[in-house]
Amino acid sequence: MRLKSYQKDPSQNYSAEELLAMEITEDLLYIAIITLLIVALIVLLSDLYLIAIIVRFKKLRTRLNIFIVFYAVAHINSLLIDVLYVGLAGFAMSFIYYSLTLLAIDWYVRSYHQMFFNQYGTVFIVGIGMGFLATSIISTLLIMFLSTDNLKPSDLCELVSFVFSCTILLGISILRRIKQPVINIGKTVYAITVPQVLFFISAITYILQFAISFLSRSAHMEFIIILQALNGCVIITETLVMLFLLSKLNKHFKMAHRRCFKQSGPNDYSDDDLDSISHSEVPESNIAFNRNAELVEMQI
Repeated sequence: MRLKSYQKDPSQNYSAEELLAMEITEDLLYIAIITLLIVALIVLLSDLYLIAIIVRFKKLRTRLNIFIVFYAVAHINSLLIDVLYVGLAGFAMSFIYYSLTLLAIDWYVRSYHQMFFNQYGTVFIVGIGMGFLATSIISTLLIMFLSTDNLKPSDLCELVSFVFSCTILLGISILRRIKQPVINIGKTVYAITVPQVLFFISAITYILQFAISFLSRSAHMEFIIILQALNGCVIITETLVMLFLLSKLNKHFKMAHRRCFKQSGPNDYSDDDLDSISHSEVPESNIAFNRNAELVEMQI
């Protein structure tokens, strides 16, 4: 999210055109920084809002949503660390990747291996989380020890975590195509869709970072600043994308948003009952088909 500083060399004589270009570049840099700060403030409020609605409504206090709270907390930490510029933003991003990956793993085991989940679910998730941390730390240390390049530990840890998490998420996406779920996953499918979309966004940011580093020697500074600002906005607006996806894919999050931003009528749902339906809405029927049996189970 950081923009490269641009300074004049006092030992050189610049032409009028060069001085004008430098002034435009400096103005563009200030505009980009202010824009990033405004967007970061909006996203910070979105993270706090996401935590608040999960804590506020009982229907949202689920095991899956705990990982979303972890994500929001890690995202807040990454924003604060990035602003403070202490060189640890990559480590904070690693926790963001891990929270999304654990969300997908917990959902997959719960939906496709329910008996194993009921017996060893908590121990399994804790073990996976500790394994993530150990793998990232060991891989980062090995790469730094074997590499001759001057690599930053935080950036390297972030990249290792991203690759490792993407590999796990890709494996889950393939396995769910092969195996049928043992429970109805309609209400919890957001637990796999949200990580997939956010990791796709993260992949776009890595492409932009590569383009910035590749063009930094040949392109104009104005173009580099625009790319850096765009990359920063894409990185920090992931929470807004998550809020949008949750409201579209999960009924309880949708009702929670309405409860927070709209006045409830006398016949609307109560403070904690997100299953109750407004007098202006038509109830949805949830039909689950069991492909391995001749029965069609209807749940209203």
